[in-house]
Amino acid sequence: MWMPSSGEGNHGEYDRRSAGEAHAGWLGICSVGRMELATLVGRARNEFLESPGLQLTLAEAEKLWGLETRACRDVIDILVKTEFLRWTPRRTVIRA
Repeated sequence: MWMPSSGEGNHGEYDRRSAGEAHAGWLGICSVGRMELATLVGRARNEFLESPGLQLTLAEAEKLWGLETRACRDVIDILVKTEFLRWTPRRTVIRA
């Protein structure tokens, strides 16, 4: 779930919030619990730290992390909102 930043001419830019702010907005709609989400985000972050150049599609991330689509997207979206990951034009995520 991405939220476009406010202001005209900011096409493709998104609000920059801290990890805590990003998590807080998700807890009501996230498909996993608060503690589990934090664990999953940490695991995903470590995968990218341990594998420089790692690039994953949503489907590949689901398989790698053993998650359903909604939970996987929640994890990726948090890492994008906190500017750890970014989406590429090829619809893969890479380190920001």
